[in-house]
Amino acid sequence: QTGSGAHRHSNPFYRHFGPDVTGMFTADTGAYGIKAVATLRLVQTPKSTAYMSFRFETLAECLEAQVEIARLSICSECYGFDPYYNDGFEKQGITFEEGVSIVGKVARKGGLKALGKAAKLAMAGKKFLNGVPYSLHMTFDGLSDVVTNEHQEIAAEICLRHGGTEMVNSIPTVFRAEPFGGVRTVLLGSEGELWLPVHGFFPLSRAVEAGATTERFFEENRELMEKHNIRTSYLTCFSGAEFVIEPSFYWHDELGEFRLSLIEEEFAEKWKDIPADLETRKVVLELREKLATLFDELGACHLQIGKYYDYQGMITNEPLKGMLKGIKTMVDPEGKMNPGCLGLE
Repeated sequence: QTGSGAHRHSNPFYRHFGPDVTGMFTADTGAYGIKAVATLRLVQTPKSTAYMSFRFETLAECLEAQVEIARLSICSECYGFDPYYNDGFEKQGITFEEGVSIVGKVARKGGLKALGKAAKLAMAGKKFLNGVPYSLHMTFDGLSDVVTNEHQEIAAEICLRHGGTEMVNSIPTVFRAEPFGGVRTVLLGSEGELWLPVHGFFPLSRAVEAGATTERFFEENRELMEKHNIRTSYLTCFSGAEFVIEPSFYWHDELGEFRLSLIEEEFAEKWKDIPADLETRKVVLELREKLATLFDELGACHLQIGKYYDYQGMITNEPLKGMLKGIKTMVDPEGKMNPGCLGLE
């Protein structure tokens, strides 16, 4: 136990009873052991929630609005999609049963007031994002409608000032009602493609630069990607003061038994004969590595550090490296826990 959970007469309400030892185990990527029990503070369900979406003509305009909104801490959720991601929503193959389930949840969570909203969602489907260059989606929570409406108005003014145009807010409404999609939408692209992501966490001050770097990289490699029919997308979001951009590469390749076993039968039957494409796979892996390197040169931080993303090589503080290795030796002397994570064996 860590923090006040280790106190003889207390309970786990406070991390900083002494040094923040809890923090050693919250971002160790499994290198220091298995977390068997965690204590989380409960928060009250917001009494008021509002949703809003805007479209932008350029990524720079979208990111400038997103960063300004992030600095005000007025959104519970705020995420953006690029043109390919937007068009992909129409092709994701939501089944009738899934659609009814999602609309039903929207209606139930909002009572009678949400029935009209649910009906509009059902009629709009996902076609409203087709042809949208860049989209930004926001969710506002508060203890009263006055608070959420005020925050919504502030965000709207920011979006308008940066060239945005308001659009139907189906995406944030549906995502709040059904935040976790089916396994297929996580494993594969909308047309059965494999996809491989790469991400970077940046300070808000570098969000626009990170976006420009991503777009420039894709443009420089456009001819190569067109030759191999590689498509790309990226989503953006923030959490507190951290901006995240996650580009992804999509290409047709053999799905394999693992993926086929996890998707719906109708889609498995449709895509089971897609042949392997080792040459394109190699190109994708090389492109991903180059983009990850560009992100690192911009000062990106990552998840999955020490396996795909370099950790030890990015640290210039030798005493810190020694401390990390010392803790590993103490808590896992035989090196059995997730070897390679944090760059530790």
